Amino acid sequence: MRLGIGITTFPWATEQLGSAVTRLAAAADQAGFDSLWVMDHLFQIRLTGLPPESPMPEAYATLAFLGGVTRRIRLGTLVTSVAYRHPGVLVKAVTSLDVLTGGRVIFGVGAGAPWNVEAAGPGRDRLRDGGLRRAAQFTWGATAASTLDVYREAADRRRHRRK
Repeated sequence: MRLGIGITTFPWATEQLGSAVTRLAAAADQAGFDSLWVMDHLFQIRLTGLPPESPMPEAYATLAFLGGVTRRIRLGTLVTSVAYRHPGVLVKAVTSLDVLTGGRVIFGVGAGAPWNVEAAGPGRDRLRDGGLRRAAQFTWGATAASTLDVYREAADRRRHRRK
């Protein structure tokens, strides 16, 4: 069995945030946890029960920081929203992090949570609609993008049948 740990809230004072997540990540790494996860949101989400203005550091900056203070634990986001970044920038950031951490990144990408749509700002529809396909193609090639299209078409058919 593999166990992971998620850092989904950052309840520490701003000046303590770096040292707190360092202690948590180092302890998880030393204890043998397989993976360490952070959320990829612009603001804290309602599910945590915290207000939106609660601390929510940028996911890949946080993972890069944690990759530098750990040795073996795998790193990932719960899950990356393609609406936040251009697909090329996203894939470049993820692959750079993966190389710099010795291949420890787990890349999970999705269309984004419905409560983040407004926060993503201008251009988010363009990125959300085609960005997931482009990110898949950049990362895994044309076959993955075609497979993604098949899943999207099936999901669209299910949605239309429910109406």
